[in-house]
Order: sequence, then structure tokens, then C-alpha cells
Amino acid sequence: MNPSVFLTGPRGFLGGTILEHLRARGVAVGALTRDRSLRGLGEPDGALAHVTLAHGDLLDPDSYRHALEGRDVVIHAAPIAPSWGSY
Repeated sequence: MNPSVFLTGPRGFLGGTILEHLRARGVAVGALTRDRSLRGLGEPDGALAHVTLAHGDLLDPDSYRHALEGRDVVIHAAPIAPSWGSY
């Protein structure tokens, strides 16, 4: 039986790759996103088999705490960009 996974950063290079691998294996994924758009996720038609989007902000745990319920594994692949400084 596959574990249920909560993934941060599903639109990024690392998170997107992890999401593709998990979906290909039929793993149930809760994915944290800042916006409600499906852009950049799933197939061209927007299908997201085995994925439940959780809308929230990484810096506000209360905004996604509910999405962690029932998950066996958390994979944190989202950066906190402001900590990188200015370019």
C-alpha cells in the first residue's frame, strides 16, 4: 500500500519532478500551492489524478494544517525565496 504524501513546492523544479514520480506510482498527494490555478500542474487538460490541492502559505501553518491530516509523509520541496536576499 502506498503512503499518503503532503508535498510543498509542486510547481518548482524539484517539487514538480517529485509530484510526477508520485503520481506515476498512484500515490495520493496533497500539494500546497499559493494560488488556486492548476497552471503548471498535471496534464495539459489540467487533470490531477491522485492529487488534492491545498491552498495556503508556507509561512502560515494554519492555512494548510487541515491538509496534513491523514498524511503519512511530508516532502518539503518549496523554497522560502525572501530568505535568499536580493539579486
